[in-house]
Amino acid sequence: MRAASFRVVGPDGKAVDIGVVPMPGMMGRDVDNVNRWRAAVMLPAVKEEDLAKLAESVPVAGQMAQVYDQAGEDAAGDKSRIVAAVLRREGVAWFFKMTGDAVQVAGQKPAFIEWLKSLAFGPAVAGSELPPSHPPIGGGMGAMGGGG
Repeated sequence: MRAASFRVVGPDGKAVDIGVVPMPGMMGRDVDNVNRWRAAVMLPAVKEEDLAKLAESVPVAGQMAQVYDQAGEDAAGDKSRIVAAVLRREGVAWFFKMTGDAVQVAGQKPAFIEWLKSLAFGPAVAGSELPPSHPPIGGGMGAMGGGG
């Protein structure tokens, strides 16, 4: 279901995983998504009225996306962090998520935010078509700008 995947390996060998996932149908409320990410780093759920305090607005492809930064521990007890942006566009929820070791993710966050700001939606690039069984997602990331 990923439209793109990236991996950044730090000097200590710990990796950060970055994924881009388009989900047709807008995929639920932000509070539900944030609480899933919080559960993954062993943090308590937040109430919808507190969600705005956790959000950072970042321009992505000419629209404002909400970025949520959650740090805690993974199931093994290691310090873990998830930084995720949610962009809702043309009936599709786009998730840009960076996960991994808390220190590595924190170090990559400025580059991740700059990468998000550099993205642009455009016509599909030749050879980037979805598999025939994939549902249409409209407004594909044909012109993914920046690096990451």
